[in-house]
Amino acid sequence: TIGHIESMLDKALISKVTLIVSTVIPENPYSFYLPWNIQIEALNAEIKQATAVRKVNVVDNYTAILQNGGSDLYIDKNHFTDQGNEVFAQQWYNAIVQSNLIKPPR
Repeated sequence: TIGHIESMLDKALISKVTLIVSTVIPENPYSFYLPWNIQIEALNAEIKQATAVRKVNVVDNYTAILQNGGSDLYIDKNHFTDQGNEVFAQQWYNAIVQSNLIKPPR
């Protein structure tokens, strides 16, 4: 997976676009897929390394979800509540502003 991600990053960088990449979100702690979080954490470490080497902005949605409510942000095993979607949206908004793609309202 990381090889494909790195390939996409390299191709996008050639085109001179501003990249913002997200980490993979965690599985709900009450989900059948909870054991996958170990693999997700490993992939996220590789994503962070690949983006750091290429000086690409990364949105750490994995950490944002865990730090802002974790399992309380899931409405079921797979979907976020409105609050969870707000955490997600705020992370992306911050990254877009920090990348100077938009200016925040005054």
